[in-house]
Amino acid sequence: TKLVLGLKGSYHLLDINLPDTAFGFFGIRFITPVGVTFDFSGDYLKNDVNFLPDYRIVNGTPEIYNNDSGKWRFNFGFTTTSALIQKKKKKPAPKPKPKPMGVLALDVKDSETELPLMVNIVFDDTTMKTLQTDSNGHVDMKLKPGTYTFKIVKDGYKSKRITVTITGNTRIQREITLKKIHIPMGIFTGTVTDARTKKPVGAKITFLGSDQKPIASDLETGIFKAKLPAGTYNVKIEADGYVPETRVVNIKDGETTIINFGLYEKLKEKQTIVIHNIHFASGKATISPESYPILDQIVQLLKANPNVKIEIAGHTDSVGSEMYNLRLSEARANAVRDYLIQHGISADRLIAKGYGESRPIAPNTTREGRAKNRRVEFTVISQ
Repeated sequence: TKLVLGLKGSYHLLDINLPDTAFGFFGIRFITPVGVTFDFSGDYLKNDVNFLPDYRIVNGTPEIYNNDSGKWRFNFGFTTTSALIQKKKKKPAPKPKPKPMGVLALDVKDSETELPLMVNIVFDDTTMKTLQTDSNGHVDMKLKPGTYTFKIVKDGYKSKRITVTITGNTRIQREITLKKIHIPMGIFTGTVTDARTKKPVGAKITFLGSDQKPIASDLETGIFKAKLPAGTYNVKIEADGYVPETRVVNIKDGETTIINFGLYEKLKEKQTIVIHNIHFASGKATISPESYPILDQIVQLLKANPNVKIEIAGHTDSVGSEMYNLRLSEARANAVRDYLIQHGISADRLIAKGYGESRPIAPNTTREGRAKNRRVEFTVISQ
């Protein structure tokens, strides 16, 4: 290396060999999220040589003074900025592509008639919704790949459990048949009428202790009809103005059970029931056997109204003397009272009285009128 050196007012061009040296450095920068940056650096010089090295001339030859101990230098500083350094947001990982769906197509029919059925499809996995076939018994189900178990359910049919495995981009077609549950059934029919007049009654028929809905008899005809599961029923028949009746009815599988009900009216105080067809032996108080069914109806009517007391009034036409007719009517009234007592009606509920020909309801000048006047009346005197 050649240097121009000034020495006592003169300049010398020297050819000096500088020693080899080594230079190393490093640095670290800290960037904070609050806008402050810290720098720390250092370097190392193996041979310390000034830019203008010290020298001396020995025997006419210049020599460089060299420090072989080396030299370290360190620097530290910081800077600030008002702009915050924002972290780079990581890009979200790409969502996995959905797996292709499969389709399960079901057609559900009656096993006997082959008619389509609207059914419920209930999955074992309770998180899945219950599906339903349409009026044609068909449904398409889009499902993720996997294995599914479900039950096909319809009232009146045996349910069926199905397991199927679905793969992507496939369509599975299945035809399912359900078998009806056989329920033993029978027919219950009959009429409801007034027990005394035989006129039809519109009544409500209830099946006590059963889930069966009530039915009604026709107001014009008194007829009722119902299809019921076989079994024993406690049937109650009730209508306005009548005493309710309860009866046990047995319905058998495949059979028709016919029962006719006669309801008895609720008796009211001062109500009078007129009976014209109670016949007696001529001139006597002996009741004719053909009149027994009529009196039996009176017995049932009184049993249906257990709290009432009645007067039994005997009446005659005007044939014969007034005294004779009075005694005859009283004897016949007592004969009716005795019949009722013999058939279970308490004696203290019955009062017999004869009125003879004193209370006609029709003229005694004709045969028809006299027939109407020969009668027995039942009048409610207390409840």
